[in-house]
Amino acid sequence: MAAKPTYEELDLRVKELEIKLADAKQPLEKSEEKYRQLSDSLPQIVFETDEKGNLTFMNRVAFDILLYTKEDFEKGLNALQLLIPEDQDRALKNIQRVLKGEKSSGNEYTALTKDGRRYPAMVYSTPVISEGKSVGMRGIVADLTDVKRAQKALRESEQKFRLYFNNAPIGYQSLDENGNFIDVNRTWLRMLGYKREEVTGRWFGDFLHPDNVDLFKTAFPKNKEVHCVISGDEFMLRCKDGSYILADYTFTIARDDHGNFVRTHCMFQDITQRRRAEEELLKAKKMESVGVLAGGIAHDFNNLLSIIIGSLSMAKEDIKQGINISGLLDKMEKASLQARDLTHQLITFSTGGDPVKKEIAVGRFLNESVLQALSNTHIKCDFLISEDLWPVECDEAQLRQVIRNAVDNAVEAMGDDGAIEVWAGNLTETGESSGCERLLQEGKYIKISIHDQGAGITKEDLSMIFDPYFSTKERGTLKGMGLGLAAAYSIIKRHNGHIAAESQVNMGTTIHIYLPAISAKRPGETDAVMPGEARDASPEYVLEQSTIQRVLVMDDEEMIRDLAQQMLTRIGCEVEVAWDGVEAIDLYKEAVASGKPFDLTILDLTNSGGMGGIDTIERLLKIDPHVKAIISSGYSNDPVMGNFKQYGFCGALPKPFTLKQLEKVLGKAMD
Repeated sequence: MAAKPTYEELDLRVKELEIKLADAKQPLEKSEEKYRQLSDSLPQIVFETDEKGNLTFMNRVAFDILLYTKEDFEKGLNALQLLIPEDQDRALKNIQRVLKGEKSSGNEYTALTKDGRRYPAMVYSTPVISEGKSVGMRGIVADLTDVKRAQKALRESEQKFRLYFNNAPIGYQSLDENGNFIDVNRTWLRMLGYKREEVTGRWFGDFLHPDNVDLFKTAFPKNKEVHCVISGDEFMLRCKDGSYILADYTFTIARDDHGNFVRTHCMFQDITQRRRAEEELLKAKKMESVGVLAGGIAHDFNNLLSIIIGSLSMAKEDIKQGINISGLLDKMEKASLQARDLTHQLITFSTGGDPVKKEIAVGRFLNESVLQALSNTHIKCDFLISEDLWPVECDEAQLRQVIRNAVDNAVEAMGDDGAIEVWAGNLTETGESSGCERLLQEGKYIKISIHDQGAGITKEDLSMIFDPYFSTKERGTLKGMGLGLAAAYSIIKRHNGHIAAESQVNMGTTIHIYLPAISAKRPGETDAVMPGEARDASPEYVLEQSTIQRVLVMDDEEMIRDLAQQMLTRIGCEVEVAWDGVEAIDLYKEAVASGKPFDLTILDLTNSGGMGGIDTIERLLKIDPHVKAIISSGYSNDPVMGNFKQYGFCGALPKPFTLKQLEKVLGKAMD
């Protein structure tokens, strides 16, 4: 039998066990200290309980928030004491679930501090397992005060936004990447008369006018790629009752953090009534302009007719008495020519016709045109024309009319005394210019400026200087027609150019003309005009009577047919007349069949009740490929008159015409 340990041996073993126990407790204490330091560093409450819910651990934040002391903790606190009474039964059930091992994603309660303050809290907890069974739970309590405050602010903001959204005076819609409706506001629904369920999810194109669908198909994919506000798109929206409204849209694109498309934000205003009002105002202004134009034309033509009729009445009396009437005839001729010029201005301003363009050297042309316009005045001219001007393509006759009108305007402003300055140079527009150039598209231009030393034009009048029959001068055929600059504006616009005016009272007026340049000047060319250099004289054509024997005239106006017949007879021609193309073709066939064909045919371009000149020449060319025909028209700027060869004619005779002009055209046609 083993001997019993002595007292000394037992004491030694106890000391050894105490040392081992101390060594074992040291890591545990370090671990507990780390756990406490970690839990104390968290901004949330960290806690542990036993299986009855009694608190066995609370971090520093728990004491700070809940206001309990360590003495309170040591006396004993239950987790349910930290909640309002209304939440305690629900919390107890949740604690029991946790202890049973059921998963919990968090439970929201109203926490209660020692001083009775309440605040919203979220409790996240898990069971504490020891030897395979739940002996309590540990968890974290998050203060939801800031979250609840933010949620409340968000709700209020959303309510406010929804209030503004639905009661805004403009329509709003949101589209997905396919152009389908995500949302619309009440204003949108009220404007078009639909219910929300009739719109949401449908394609925007279903609510557009058929003429706008293709526009949307084209514009929407492009708009999705834009990273800025898009405004100015107009669409016709179909209302539920079948009517349409005109909507002016502004688009913005919502994108995610990666820049990917999320949705569109589209706002629009119903501008139907505004557009109708604008159209009515435009109609009123047009009627006002027509009234001014008609009044001006009537005034000027009455003045001219007064000269013609008055001189004619005097001539009748003088003839009876054997008095020479050549002076009166000169007055009538001059008035008639002014009426012709006025008619040409009107045609240019109204229908005009496409310019018959050809390449010209601007410097020489400008010099000739200005000097010609100043030929009967005492006005001097200073030319400042660049020697390296780019050429332009233009209708020479129309551009000469523009220069003449601008120079006439300058002369009338100065009262036949003083000097004008004519400047011309190259201009490259980059889109960054200001002033007159800001309206030009990018590209190369020739700029022509004509400056006078007149009294200038007020700011109010300057804005109307290109209006028809607007004039700061006394009205009358000798004081300015009020159509010159309006016709110039029309011509320059048809040349894809721009015309503008600058003026200051007592500082004179400058007319700026911009014409697109076609290329750099070719080597060896120059626009410089040498001093004293004269214009080339136009070739004169003398019509030999033996050249043309028989002439056919087609015109729907009897008086013009008679006049043309008299003129042609006077220069020795045998003449037959027809009122339309069908009759002219019959007469032409008869003449060919009889062996007495016509040497020349003069055809009126338009016919009020029958076949006109274009159809007639096409049929005559089939009958006789060598037919010689001249086209005649009061629409002197019609493209056919400028491009007569393309239509099968050998000449053009603008109305009205004199005997000399008729002879000249006939001579050119037979040359």
